[in-house]
Amino acid sequence: MPSAVHTRPAEHKCPGTFSNAKLCNKKEPGKRFVQKVKIIVLFVKYHYCINLCNFASEIKTIYTDMDIFKQLSSGADVDMATPEYAVAIKEMGRCSQICFRINTTEPDMAKMRPMEEELFNGGLDETSYIMPPLQIDFGCQMKIGKSVFVNHSLTCMAAGGITIDDGAMIGPDLLIDGGVIASIRTGEYQLG
Repeated sequence: MPSAVHTRPAEHKCPGTFSNAKLCNKKEPGKRFVQKVKIIVLFVKYHYCINLCNFASEIKTIYTDMDIFKQLSSGADVDMATPEYAVAIKEMGRCSQICFRINTTEPDMAKMRPMEEELFNGGLDETSYIMPPLQIDFGCQMKIGKSVFVNHSLTCMAAGGITIDDGAMIGPDLLIDGGVIASIRTGEYQLG
């Protein structure tokens, strides 16, 4: 009886296999169609897996050529143990120190404003206001529009990027997780 045998490289760990699958069963002819369908499905799964593995390898190559913040913004898996991630860790440390200074400063806008601008790398418009305390891990991944008001106790996990558009008003005790991308517009919260 003919059998389908497939070979694959040793390094490929695809779970789909159709080796020794029977093409027909002479004792039960009604099962012939079912067995052929199973073989075709397994064949498609195998080729899909190979193509997916090759695609993932190509994507990984593309991401290693990107800077770490572009990788985070794209939603790519990022290994925190790699030397490339050291830049992101440094940014988190910088933001943590600035947030600590802002949160422990007496409530005087003249004293806090320069620190908030430093947190966002100069990207905080003069018409926008953020009340402390706040905790932001990636200030460089945030964009804040004009005439934005943010009440106290804002926490932003901005690895993937967070945009707060013009005119947005945010109440107290808000957590924004920009794991992929978050955007806040006037009157709506939208994940992108």
